[in-house]
Order: sequence, then structure tokens, then C-alpha cells
Amino acid sequence: MPYTHILLAVLLSPGATGAPVQRALGELALARGDLAFAACAGDAAAVRDTPAARAAADLVARLHGGADGSVAADADMVREADGRWRIERLRRVERDGPRCTEDLGEFVWRAAGGDWTLSVSRRYLTLRRAQAPALFFRYRPFEPADGLAWTYSGRAGTDAIHVVLRPRRCEDPMARRATDWAIEFTIGGLRYAGCAWAGEPR
Repeated sequence: MPYTHILLAVLLSPGATGAPVQRALGELALARGDLAFAACAGDAAAVRDTPAARAAADLVARLHGGADGSVAADADMVREADGRWRIERLRRVERDGPRCTEDLGEFVWRAAGGDWTLSVSRRYLTLRRAQAPALFFRYRPFEPADGLAWTYSGRAGTDAIHVVLRPRRCEDPMARRATDWAIEFTIGGLRYAGCAWAGEPR
């Protein structure tokens, strides 16, 4: 099943209480052990205490050096009848990330690590590295390989790239970011690794 279909199945599945699961961008805040979530253009509300919420609280604290604080969040959430949020899936958190300024419809995947960024749109896979010209590879859907991994291979002139996406937690302490996908790719005999997150391309 293509990963876009898997994504839609997750997004449209009902929560345990029958309320719909929705992908939400916003701010996740930790204060004295309690979590609150404010969706973009919405008011903050408490997050129900669940194993997923406790794991999210630990992650927020780690990104703040063990202290309370807030992070930009991208998560699959359920808004319960009492107004509280329930975390179904934490896709990405960033201490210094965008607060409601990112358009998920503009990309299929994004990834970063160290001095490079990779963006996948419906037209191109674009690789940018420090002190190197940007490379543009023609887009085509990633293909399943090796269990849950997804791969892409492409060529731009004499440059060939091979990308592998894996659905597992990835943390980047330098960028103060954590995501639910890890990425690695090889180009020019060099290997790169970092964290990735999915968009909702229109």
C-alpha cells in the first residue's frame, strides 16, 4: 500500500471514543508535569494523561534540558467531549521550529540533518548542502523495500542519489528536533543521515 494511503488511513481512523483523529499543528507546552496543546488558531487545552502524553512530556523536557517549556508540534490528536486533547501519534516536535507557519500541502517529505536539507515535492526531490549547489532530482513515489522502509533512487546529471526512509523515532539534539521517521541517503560516495517528516501534498 503506498505510504500516502497509509497516511490517510491513520488520519481518518476514529479515536477510542469515536471522535475523529486529526492532524494538528500547534504548540505543546509542559508546565509542572502537565501538558497543554494549542492548535493553530485555537485556544490551549489540557492533554489527557496517557502513555503517549507521558512520552511526549519526557521528550519536551529533554529538548529543554530537563526543564518545562514549549515546542512546535505536529501530531495526530483527538479532541474529546470534555475539551481535552488526546495524543494518538506524535509526528514531530521542534524546540525552535515553526509555530503555525508551515504549509503541509507544499511537500511530500522534508528532512534535515547537520548541514543539509532535503525537500520532496510533487515535482522534485531537492537536496541542499552547505557550500554546494542545490541538486534537483525528478520526483516519483518512494517504493517499499526491506519491510517498512521506503526508497528512492534518482539521477541529476552525473549525480546519483539513493534515499531510504524508515518509520522510527529520530532525535536530533543539535537541531532540538524529534520526528517519527529517520532518513539516510548516499550521494557521491558519502552517506548522510537525519530526521524526516511527511507532508500532506495537495
